[in-house]
Amino acid sequence: MTTPEGASLEDLKIRFENNLYYGTPARGFWVWGVPWRKARVYRSLEEAAADLKILSDCYLDDLPFPNTHARDFRLPENHRVFGVGCYPQGNIPGVTLGMIPDRRTTSMGEDK
Repeated sequence: MTTPEGASLEDLKIRFENNLYYGTPARGFWVWGVPWRKARVYRSLEEAAADLKILSDCYLDDLPFPNTHARDFRLPENHRVFGVGCYPQGNIPGVTLGMIPDRRTTSMGEDK
C-alpha cells in the first residue's frame, strides 16, 4: 500500500480507540512527530484529541507497575484496564504480565 504525499491523518483513516495512556506531566502527555522534525507536545489527552482528531474513547490513568526495570508489568486485579479490554493478552518473552491479587481478601474471598 502506498501513501499519497501530503495525505492528512483523516485521509489515512488512522484511529486510536479505547486506549489507556500514561503520561508524565513534566515531559508532556503526548509527543507527536519524528525525531528529525519538530514534534508537537500536548499537555493533555483532550488537547491531543482535539488537534489530531484520531483519538476516540481514550483515557489517562495511573499504571502502578511493580517493577518496570525488571519488566514486571502486572497491575492490581481491580485496575480498570482489565474491565475495558486494553491490557495485553498472551505471553511476551522476558515480560511478566497479569493481575496482582488483592491482598485484602483470602482465597475464600473473605476480608481478613
